[in-house]
Amino acid sequence: MKAIVRILLCLASFSIIACGGGNPFDSQLRHLDSLLIEHPDSVYQVLEGMEKESRGQSESSRMYYALLRADAQNKAYIDFTTDSVMQQVADYYDQHGTANEQMRAHYLLGCTYRDLNDAPLELQCFQEATEKADTTQKDCDLYTLYAIYGQMAD
Repeated sequence: MKAIVRILLCLASFSIIACGGGNPFDSQLRHLDSLLIEHPDSVYQVLEGMEKESRGQSESSRMYYALLRADAQNKAYIDFTTDSVMQQVADYYDQHGTANEQMRAHYLLGCTYRDLNDAPLELQCFQEATEKADTTQKDCDLYTLYAIYGQMAD
């Protein structure tokens, strides 16, 4: 069953590249992002296979790739082993991202510190993530906000 899901993900990704306008790499990332909640393991494996391709992309594409990869890694229960990439991602989105992107980046940085057993930095990042959320906006990512408060409660 997992093999079928992976094949379907790959086929869908390639069809987006073939039919989509703009940057095909970004289109593929947006498609994978839409599949992330239901199939984090498969999305993570596809993203792993895209690592070399990501190196030749623009800074915004590389940061989105890193954010998506970290999110897939977190949802697939794969421990983070370093904070360097997520710190860069959080810094980037603080400068260039929307409120939802900033919140997501700081949440994932907090998850990184959780896996590194650094509770004070973990809680600080989760607190920063909640401060980034713009709950007055209709498109506020309440799913991520819910996950942040769940992690803080633990």
